Amino acid sequence: MKRKRNNLAFAFVFMLTLPATLVFSSCGKHKHSFSKDWTTTETEHWHSCTGKDCEEKKDLGNHDFTWSTKTEAGVHIDKVEAGKCKVCNYETIRTIKGTATHSYDTTKWAYDETSHWHGSNCNDLAPAHDVMKIDEANHSGDWTTKVEPNYGVDKVIERDCEVCGYHEEKTLEGTRLAPKNRELTANIPELTYNGEPQPVDPYLTMTNNEGGLTVEYRKKGDNLFTNNVPTNAGTYEYVAKLNATDEWLEARTFGEYTINKKTIYISDGPYTINYVENPANNVLELTTGTIGTNNVSFCVDAKYNVVGRASIPTSEIFIRFVGTINYNANYQVAIEGKDSFELVVLDTSPFYCGIQDVLSIGGTPIITTKIAKGTVKVNDKLFVNDIHKEITVTAIEKNRVSLTSATVGDEVGFKISGVTKDELSRGYVISTLNTVKNYDVFKAKITLLTKADGGRHTPIANGYNPTLTFPDTFGQFSGKFTFPEGLEMIMPGTTEENITITLDMPKPLIPNAKFDIYEGGTTIGRGEITTLHEHNDLYLKTGVCEACNLNRQTKATFTDLKFTSTNNIYYANEYKYYLVSMIASHMANYTYYYDFEISDTTNFEFNVFATSGGELTLIDGKSYNATKPFTVVMRVKAKQASTTGDCTAIVTRRSLKVITPPRL
Repeated sequence: MKRKRNNLAFAFVFMLTLPATLVFSSCGKHKHSFSKDWTTTETEHWHSCTGKDCEEKKDLGNHDFTWSTKTEAGVHIDKVEAGKCKVCNYETIRTIKGTATHSYDTTKWAYDETSHWHGSNCNDLAPAHDVMKIDEANHSGDWTTKVEPNYGVDKVIERDCEVCGYHEEKTLEGTRLAPKNRELTANIPELTYNGEPQPVDPYLTMTNNEGGLTVEYRKKGDNLFTNNVPTNAGTYEYVAKLNATDEWLEARTFGEYTINKKTIYISDGPYTINYVENPANNVLELTTGTIGTNNVSFCVDAKYNVVGRASIPTSEIFIRFVGTINYNANYQVAIEGKDSFELVVLDTSPFYCGIQDVLSIGGTPIITTKIAKGTVKVNDKLFVNDIHKEITVTAIEKNRVSLTSATVGDEVGFKISGVTKDELSRGYVISTLNTVKNYDVFKAKITLLTKADGGRHTPIANGYNPTLTFPDTFGQFSGKFTFPEGLEMIMPGTTEENITITLDMPKPLIPNAKFDIYEGGTTIGRGEITTLHEHNDLYLKTGVCEACNLNRQTKATFTDLKFTSTNNIYYANEYKYYLVSMIASHMANYTYYYDFEISDTTNFEFNVFATSGGELTLIDGKSYNATKPFTVVMRVKAKQASTTGDCTAIVTRRSLKVITPPRL
């Protein structure tokens, strides 16, 4: 180890003693020998290795030039300098850009918006180039006001450059005067349709109208505004705008206004029309009139086609015109001072009512009633069914007001002629002639009230005979109840149908008539006629109806060979039937004759019928020879249907000997 260290030290010393031109090759191939001459480029110099293909360099560095003027600068010619490297003496030249000189015209200024300068004029001395500038500087000088600020106008200032005289102006944005506020208000009165456009302009108040006024409209509920001025009735919305000017701000106002329908006044009525089945176009015409040159009808909806009197709001009246014009859009119908009117729909059914009360003024009979059906007019002829007499209505009054007609529901008084006050009575039925018949048997639906409702607490049984009252005619009479088979009693609070009711005597009745069931002065039930019974033909002659088992006969009982009736008071149109059992004489050569008589032959008459219905022929119109036992019916009736009064029926039996003539 010690020997190796000595060897390394020796080598290091040896290298330090080698000549300067000899350097060991770093590449390890050979020792370098460098040329004493410099190798150069434009930028560097060095000593090159003299070995073949060796590129090693020594003393490599950049040139360090010393510069001197070679050519002075001239017009459009830059200065040229010569340079020599201080190390290797390498020589070169360079042009100093921008050192060329130019010719300038200093007698006038060139300028733009921001600055001024003197420009070059050396183009004639050398190749052309862009204008070059000297003495360039921004404009300067004091500003003065050219235009004072105003509405819509900003302030404008100006100056002339104190160096070059360049004139410039500036508008100072935002210096103009602020526009002023102004008012635009509307005070629109109630307007009425007149067929012309009705703008809001006349009802606008504004500070001024500079800039112009625009107004747009739309019908309330629509979407778009337009400049179409409303003409038709309706409620409209508007937007009014004063357009802005330099001096005035825009002003707006908006709101709504109404063009009311024009009112057409008609008389206050009452309006009277006939009931119409299925009215055309579902309207009822009250009256007619004109709008302009067109004929129109004033109508109400067909829902008011209900017989009787009704108070109807005038707002329900509308205008009907056969054509394309919708007058209801711009017109409304009114009655001066009234918001409703009376409509009388006359019932075209046959007239029917009952007498409520009978009065007399100056000997003229007056009846009061509430009309149940139909219509009556002054001078109409009616019929009093209970006495079979025709009457004439000479006057009609309602609430002390004279009427020309009355209809269903009207409570009125009639002056009449054709009868006397004494012939009339409460409950008598008045009707159109030959529209109401007399019945004494009918079927009904019966409802009994509970005790809580004021009725009975016990049921009624078959054969019940209460008082029936008919509110429509004020009639009151008794009726016997006969239950259908299987029904034993009717309990309070229940309803039963097909109940047969038999009256003491025929009464004028109509189908569906309603009645109350009275007992002890209290209503204990209600009923409605469902079927009116028509007796068979035999009933008219004999007083017995096989269909309903009604028997109106009175059995004649002879005392001292004579029968004299006791039920002799007749109502109008009443028939009385007497059942007479005739016997034959039991004595030979004797026969019995039965004589039939009545006490009043002026107003009454009689007929005698077999129980089978055949009429008997009487001797001298009064006697019948009973050759065998025979039962007959003596029927007494009035010669005129309206006859009332007393008439006694008398049947006398007498015996007469039969003389047999001798044989020749």
